[in-house]
Amino acid sequence: MKWALIAGGRGSRLELMRIMPGVGLGGMALRHGAVCRANAADNAEWLAACPVMLAEKLLSGVAFPVFDGSGAPAGVMLFGRRHGLPYAEADAGWIAPLIPRFIEMVGDGAL
Repeated sequence: MKWALIAGGRGSRLELMRIMPGVGLGGMALRHGAVCRANAADNAEWLAACPVMLAEKLLSGVAFPVFDGSGAPAGVMLFGRRHGLPYAEADAGWIAPLIPRFIEMVGDGAL
């Protein structure tokens, strides 16, 4: 899966990076269809396996699966922090309801 929209990235190579189902933070969210969180202390292997997390030097992240009309995961929305503060379950709780609105704003073509 390739990225349709990138915001806040410092590198130009992000557009070329792919997310593979089951590999890294974004890939785990894509494969399981569930929100996944990772940080350097708890599951650093998910960070190390994600090219975006490595390239952007992100120390914690949260990935949300984005579903198509049939209910199948069609993409991933990935948030990351460079300072390493882990995303708490409460963070995911307030971000998740905003995702459909964000997709509506950028258009369904982003999926």
